[in-house]
Amino acid sequence: MGDIQNPHDAFVRSVFQEKENAIDLIRSALPQEIVSRLDLASLDVIDVSFVDEEQKQSQGDLLFSIGLREPDGSIHSGRESNREMQIYCLFEHKSYLDPGIYVQLIEYLARIYRRQWTTARWFSPVIPLVFYHGEKEWNLGNRLLDQMVRNSGLGGEDLELLRRYIPDFGIELFNVPRIDPSTLPVSEPVQLYLASVAFIRDPGVFEHLIPYLERQGNIEDIGKKVEVVARVLQYIFNVQDVESGAVSEALKMAGFSTEESEGVMATTADKLRAEGKLEGIQQGMQQGKLEGKLEGKLEDARRMKERGIDLQTISEVTGLSVDELKKHQIID
Repeated sequence: MGDIQNPHDAFVRSVFQEKENAIDLIRSALPQEIVSRLDLASLDVIDVSFVDEEQKQSQGDLLFSIGLREPDGSIHSGRESNREMQIYCLFEHKSYLDPGIYVQLIEYLARIYRRQWTTARWFSPVIPLVFYHGEKEWNLGNRLLDQMVRNSGLGGEDLELLRRYIPDFGIELFNVPRIDPSTLPVSEPVQLYLASVAFIRDPGVFEHLIPYLERQGNIEDIGKKVEVVARVLQYIFNVQDVESGAVSEALKMAGFSTEESEGVMATTADKLRAEGKLEGIQQGMQQGKLEGKLEGKLEDARRMKERGIDLQTISEVTGLSVDELKKHQIID
């Protein structure tokens, strides 16, 4: 799917590939008239490797299948085949504003429908769900036709004349920075995960997260609580240069016991060690930068350039200056 491998992709996928978290997201992101018809307990995560034939799918993209119920709550079946009806939800994660997203999505949708037809001679509707948390305001509308009109010059009578020949579909936009996670019908861990994504670029991220960390006190299983918070800290460490003591202070203010805080830090260290990043984090606290972080940013920049992303966006997303991009031969 999107071809930029980054910490945002890895975190978002790790969270929402878990069924209970995916159900929370679907329940919050899709229109309630659709949610009321879904058999959410039947949600299944589908392998998406077939969607991108070049095997460049993003770590943050997922495909769900969900059973569809009749208005009276019974299982919906196709009229002619008598098979159970279902929908697909294509979860597309974007951590930056990508003007080419509709072209990207229509390609993925075509491959999904082709797979449905070739394997079962049966179509299940696919709802594209865009999970967005870029720094720029979303201004890409919610339909392919919006971009077609904007970038083709079509309008008025010309548009009406040719409309039936133009492929079109809508998206559901989950605009994370515009959402208050505490108001959503989701679990305490998912509230924390969403808040982490919303504030990940803010130097005061821990200050914003304290109320959400406090709510993790409702988790009775200490092991689960430690795992939830460690996952968030791993994400933050992979994105920001974290000041020494900021983590322990935030945990203390959120009411974590010494035992719980030590468990969180130990688990986080294990996760970072498994990624080969613990040494870089430790050096970063002393030297003000994370070892190995530059190469990851350069790789992101190379892939963004290959996708035709503009220079300003590449610089904003990676944090690399134009001079740095030139120095490492990303741009001429």
